[in-house]
Amino acid sequence: MTNAQKINVKYGILEVYENFKSVNVPPRNVGVWLPQNYTPKKKYAVLYMHDGQMLFDSTVTFNKTEWGVDECLTKLMREGKIKTPL
Repeated sequence: MTNAQKINVKYGILEVYENFKSVNVPPRNVGVWLPQNYTPKKKYAVLYMHDGQMLFDSTVTFNKTEWGVDECLTKLMREGKIKTPL
């Protein structure tokens, strides 16, 4: 990550793809959150969220709050309330 602002997550891993190109919008940074034990050998359910600033890290937001997406998804997976890898 060179130009993108560093976003920290409490759980899992956040991979950032800088200047991701699309035919629909100008290039932008796209973050992909992966569970802690992610492996590309398994299939995962996908959740798309369109707010790159407030999803994970309150230290990088304008009002110092976050949605806590990594904490919430990790909790729901641990409780068996959402689909885990196939």
